[in-house]
Formats: sequence, C-alpha cells, structure tokens
Amino acid sequence: METVLFSIIIPIYNAQNYLEDLLQDIQRQGVHEFEVLMIDDGSVDGSSEICRRHTVLDTRFRYFRQENQGVSAARNRGIELSRGKYLLFLDADDRIPEDTFIQYMKKLVENPEIDLVIGKYQTIGDFSDQNSSLFWQSDLSGKKKYLELLSDCLNGADTFYYGAVWNKVFRRDIIQEYQIQFDETMKWSEDFDFCVRYFRYVRYCYYLKSITYCYYRRPGSALSQDGIIDDRIDFLRYRLLSAMTEEIEDDKQREIYQKKTDLFLICRVHGVMSTKAKNWKMLDRHSYKEWKDYMFIQENMAVWKNRKNFHDLTRAQKIVWVGIETKCYYLVYAYYILKSRVKKIKTRQSR
Repeated sequence: METVLFSIIIPIYNAQNYLEDLLQDIQRQGVHEFEVLMIDDGSVDGSSEICRRHTVLDTRFRYFRQENQGVSAARNRGIELSRGKYLLFLDADDRIPEDTFIQYMKKLVENPEIDLVIGKYQTIGDFSDQNSSLFWQSDLSGKKKYLELLSDCLNGADTFYYGAVWNKVFRRDIIQEYQIQFDETMKWSEDFDFCVRYFRYVRYCYYLKSITYCYYRRPGSALSQDGIIDDRIDFLRYRLLSAMTEEIEDDKQREIYQKKTDLFLICRVHGVMSTKAKNWKMLDRHSYKEWKDYMFIQENMAVWKNRKNFHDLTRAQKIVWVGIETKCYYLVYAYYILKSRVKKIKTRQSR
C-alpha cells in the first residue's frame, strides 16, 4: 500500500458553490503522499457529484456519505477512516495556498519529534462587524516546548488561531492512543475543545510564520449568523486550560500556570460583566438574577475567592474581589452598573 503522509478530512454539507475550488487547491499541492476523505454530511445540492468526479480523476480522493449528523460527526468519521501519519481538517468553503502541504511536510521531516504544527491564516471577506481579538495570531515561530505552547494559548484562548482546527497538523497516533474525538453534543467551540484535549499530549509544537490557510466569510457561515457565542463558553475554555496545566510535572511551574489560567477567567468574566452592565438597572430583579446566575458559577467563585490571585488583579477587579470576599454581592452588581454609566458619560463628553 502506498505510504500516506497526510489524511485530509473535509466535512461537506451543501458546499457545491465552493467545494471545487478547495479540491483543486489540494490537487495543485506539491506533495503527493496524501489522501482526501470527503465526508458528505447529507448534502442535498450538487456536492456529491463534485466529490464523485474527483474520486474518478484521482484515486487519492475518497468519498463517504452519511445522514446529516453535524460537522463533528463528519470529522469523527474521517478520523476513523484515515490512514495517514498526520491529520489535517479543512472546511469545504475555504481555500489553501499551493504550498501548504510542502510547508507542513518540510518541518515535519526536519523535526520528526514534532507533535503539532500551527500555521498562520488569511481572512477573506467582510469581518468588520466582528471583534478584532478573534483574529489574533501568535508571534511565535520555530520549535517550542509544551510550556511555551500553554503560555501562548492562554494569550489566545478565545481566538481562531488556537480555537480552530484548520490551521494545524495533528499526529494520528496521538489521537488514536488517547481517543480524542470531536464532541458531537457541542454547538460552538467544539474545535477548541478538540485542540486543547490534543494539546495536553504535545511535547513539541512548530509555529510557521507563513500562511497555510485562507479563511472565508461566507453567507450563512457561523460568523454570519445572528446568534452570539454563549458567554459561558469561557468556563469551558477555563476547564480545558486547567486540564493542560495539570499535565505540568513540576509543582512550582504548575502553580504559576494555574494562576495564569485563573487570571484568564477573571479577565474574561470581568469583561463580560462590564459589557452586560450597559443594559442593567439598579433595582431590576431580572438583571440582578442574570448577574448572580453568571457570577455564582462554581469555577468562577472559586477563582475570585482565591487570595493568591489578589495581587495580580487590576484596581477594578480588586474592588470586585473585596465585594465577593465580604459577601456584599449587591454592591458588586451596583458597581458594574455605575462603572458602565460613568464610562458612557465620559464617552459623550469626549465627542
């Protein structure tokens, strides 16, 4: 059997308008030791015809169809069917540069101990209405150890750079050994969940400076929907990052990185509360309940009450910490509202 270096897994659902471009991008790659697993998740357009045509033109392209179960189920089936040493996950409506596979292969051949490769990506389309922090990308380059990966991941935990699977190369043997799969029950951030659970077993990661993926904003894509990411996704990220921290063998180092992880959650929660306070009213029961339901999540209260974190907090965060420590919960709620109103007044005055 011919050696398969890369297994390219593409979940497909009604992608006839874009799929051909991606498949041609793959065929133009300078690397030949790959297979393409096209997982049709119940498409009702012309996607299946495009896939079948490519299986006839190139035997490296393999087509599989299933009833519609979602992108995670499609990717999991691709993992089960894969034969390559390394796995790549591409989205059917995006594209890749002609040298993507060569860039990946070169670094993996030069550094066989590498467990993960991360490339930069280019955004194409109108993203002006999105939070620019989503598109943060790391400044790291070259081979890095686990602790450097964890430290940088804390900086970009809520970004596509670490949160997406399509700019990365994974080792299939690690995925198989630790039975890492996409959580088919998750509706958002399933990529980040998969990535961080994989990151726990990475010894060395290689960061590329060059672009290996072109991310398009299409009509109907996740970022084009009216829905907003559930604020509680930050708690999922916190749990996953804490799990990465637990893998550190040195006790002192583990404590340092757990503090960094705690501060990540504190900053995220403080930011969410400051934003939500714009719509809250002092004596409104529903607003106060919304604040309590979010603030009193178990992980959140444990992190805020941890005295070891106090000296690393900002002045505003210390005010919140004191309110929680003294159980003056309504005063903390009122503080967020007053802070929001003062900021609003200053904004008006500066115009």
